[in-house]
Amino acid sequence: SYSFCTLLVTPPHDHHMAGLVSLVVFSLAYCPYNDLTTPPAAVSSGVNCSTDGDVAEGATCNHVVEGYTCNTVTCASSVWSGTAPCVGDTCSGGPAVASTGVDYTSCNRKTTGEYCDLSCLAGYKKVDGALFILTCIGTKYSDISGVVCLPVCATLSDQGPMHDELSCAGLVEGATCNVRCATGYTGGTALYVCTTGGQEPVLSSGQANPVCNANSCNAVALPVEAANYTSCFSLSTGSVCTPTCVAGYSQSLGGSFPLTCDPNGVFD
Repeated sequence: SYSFCTLLVTPPHDHHMAGLVSLVVFSLAYCPYNDLTTPPAAVSSGVNCSTDGDVAEGATCNHVVEGYTCNTVTCASSVWSGTAPCVGDTCSGGPAVASTGVDYTSCNRKTTGEYCDLSCLAGYKKVDGALFILTCIGTKYSDISGVVCLPVCATLSDQGPMHDELSCAGLVEGATCNVRCATGYTGGTALYVCTTGGQEPVLSSGQANPVCNANSCNAVALPVEAANYTSCFSLSTGSVCTPTCVAGYSQSLGGSFPLTCDPNGVFD
């Protein structure tokens, strides 16, 4: 664009000239500031990039945007030339200092403003509440201090039919679990600690597996009429008894009907 103004002059001595002389004075060309390509992030502008007015012919602007590489543009013939957008810088392969056990594969070749979802490598587990998204800013990723994957212990081996060790699976280093008596048995608990990833949890200092006693059965789920259950009472979990018929009755179908004391304390 060009601006101009008109100067009106009345000749003072020449009475033969009628009217006025019109003199047009052109100013320098300029480029509207608003025509500048807006970078995709908050701008820390270079020279000639932050004015609210128009920019003179020949002026150059080089946006300075954290995390982006921007081309220089020039005001030429009232038009900004080379107004290509700013291009985000590239982050590749995760942060320079990686957290142990974290898989950064999804972070490869991200550019400023893009993010990647992280995961843990095999043998590691995410800590509850840990940050698991990183954002590429410039050539670096956002703060990784909250990204935590810890080594996982192997599942505790079977401690026998009287013990329940199911809570001792998938523990991360430093975590604990309790081995207790299985259903149908009564006793205490034992504390185990995951000390080394890849290995089974170990008994905490001074601990021992609980002594578990089988529960007694003193009821029959579906009692049979005229059956004598005396031999069954006071038996414990897993025990089997065979009731008899009271005097005057004989067993039908030519067979016995053994009963097993279940973990709930009932013969069935």
